[in-house]
Amino acid sequence: MWRNSLAGARDMYLINSKDNGRTFDKPTKLGKGTWPLDACPMDGGGLAADAEGHLATIWRRADELFRCTPGEREISLGRGMQGWAAAGARGIGLTWITGRPGAVMALLPETEEQIKLADRGSNPVLAGPIDGKGPIVAAWEERQGSAEQVRVAVITPGK
Repeated sequence: MWRNSLAGARDMYLINSKDNGRTFDKPTKLGKGTWPLDACPMDGGGLAADAEGHLATIWRRADELFRCTPGEREISLGRGMQGWAAAGARGIGLTWITGRPGAVMALLPETEEQIKLADRGSNPVLAGPIDGKGPIVAAWEERQGSAEQVRVAVITPGK
């Protein structure tokens, strides 16, 4: 997945390989909308695959964040940026922030529920197990007075 630059638009594209990178499908644009922008937004997006090979993406267009399963319409998550995705035992989770700094949000894989992890954070990331059998963990930076701290939360348990 990458942010292309075609005819003045900075939209996200995906290319797939079903044979470990020996051949590739044709690149496809994610979502139906477009983002005309004559700059680099420095906000790529996130991509994760579950144990069955299902893909989920999260990415920004202007001030709005979207999630998308390739081949389907994008779904707005609302105002946001810095999207991340990770797969765990219970599916694919997503995280993002609503501003810099902003609320740190997560979308839980089983319930599709959006939860707030923190009121004011930045630079969120997600990590999942390589074997797909464990939890998904979120981490982000949070300012407490004059000190920066890293916070961590398990957003989905393992099996």
